Amino acid sequence: METKKFPFREITQVLGVKWDADKDVFQIYVQAKIAEASKEPVTKRLLLKLMSKFYDPLGLFAPVTVIVKILFQDTWLSEIKWDELLPPAVAQQWHKWINELQCLKDIRIPRWIGFSETSDITIHVFCDASERAYDACLYERHTVNNFTEVNLICSREILQYTTPSQWRHCTGTDNPADHLTRCTFPSQLPYLESWWHGPKWLNHDSEAWPNKEFPSHLQPSVEVESRKTESLSFYVATTEPIIDISRYSSYTKVLRVTAWILNFVHNCKSHLRIIHELNCNEIEKAKDYWIQTVQRQCFSAEINALKKGRPLQKKSKISCFNPFLKDDYLHLGGRLQFFDIPFDTQHPLILDGNHSFVYLLIQHYRIHLHHLGVRIVLSELRSTFCILRGRQEIKKALHKCLPCKLFKAKCGMQIEAPLPSERVVPSASFTITGIDFAGPVNIRCLKPRDTAYITLFTCATTRALHIELMSDLTTDKFLLALQ
Repeated sequence: METKKFPFREITQVLGVKWDADKDVFQIYVQAKIAEASKEPVTKRLLLKLMSKFYDPLGLFAPVTVIVKILFQDTWLSEIKWDELLPPAVAQQWHKWINELQCLKDIRIPRWIGFSETSDITIHVFCDASERAYDACLYERHTVNNFTEVNLICSREILQYTTPSQWRHCTGTDNPADHLTRCTFPSQLPYLESWWHGPKWLNHDSEAWPNKEFPSHLQPSVEVESRKTESLSFYVATTEPIIDISRYSSYTKVLRVTAWILNFVHNCKSHLRIIHELNCNEIEKAKDYWIQTVQRQCFSAEINALKKGRPLQKKSKISCFNPFLKDDYLHLGGRLQFFDIPFDTQHPLILDGNHSFVYLLIQHYRIHLHHLGVRIVLSELRSTFCILRGRQEIKKALHKCLPCKLFKAKCGMQIEAPLPSERVVPSASFTITGIDFAGPVNIRCLKPRDTAYITLFTCATTRALHIELMSDLTTDKFLLALQ
């Protein structure tokens, strides 16, 4: 077996972070960021661009990166456009930050923090906050053979609140999180031992640690305040549909898209998630949703009046139908209560023919009925729906239906070719002659009954006609007639 040797790469770079495999330390690569910043004008777009490229998942350089975030916030407060040059004060801070970035390349962060299975390990968290930033940095402290070492593990934002009794208070000079809230420029970060290894007293026994409890006068600010309040709830009904139905040309597609959205809303509100494919019940719910939406949009005044028990206005389009509400659906009145037919046939749902959903509904019925006429489609629709101006809307849908146009289209008139020159150029009679035969015809000659044929000679120019009688259709008889 052949053995190949590959060169060992001492330094590996991932997303701007270098790992020196020989020394087992991390470094940050900033030369590309400095070069890119020097080529472009200082705008808000450049701030966001370089801020996003600074890859620091553990927050080890958070005291430095927070400066750019605060400058970016200032651009929003000043309502600066994306490609507008930054004010001199902000640009000066930016140039200072960029020029000092090269100081970060000398920082070496050990990958292995140096503890073993026999080490006594404790975790210590320091927090601080200011008007513009807040921080929580976490340190690992381990002791092996009476030797204590403290290392920064990560710097993160606060994720969960705790009670003040779990905390101790230390001065700002001993709090490493203070470096972030007060903003630290890149030239200062390599020399901040308290940031990389925590305060000095962490290297000693716990007796030397600050024993001052959290100030009691600050406790009420972090506790939940209890007050007697009155709750008011408002219900705002909206008639805006969940999708723009004008973007769809298929009734079934509208129902399927609506059903998927309704399932998504259900999954957001309930722990019992719907993960199966659409079924008939969900499609039917989507259909009911659109029927209610059409009725709310077109007959909102009538629905409100019926809910309050008031009579409909005389100018209402459906006042003559004696409508009523059942399960929030608007139904036609009528006199078929005792007829043994389904309820929706006794009292059809009232819909306005001008709505886009009703147009798709009509098209769906027409396709289902194989593009039959207006009378049959209207009869089928009336078994469930009462559509205002239904006949006119069906005719309108029929005029827009391409298969119906192709089926009922009239054939075009063929344009006749020009007459040949033999028909129009003046010449002697029978110069150009057409010949045809007719017959047989019954004649009486020597025999009681005999048959004969007629030979027609016609002039192509003058349309003169000459007739000869032939006893049969043989060639000899034709030549005699031609002579």
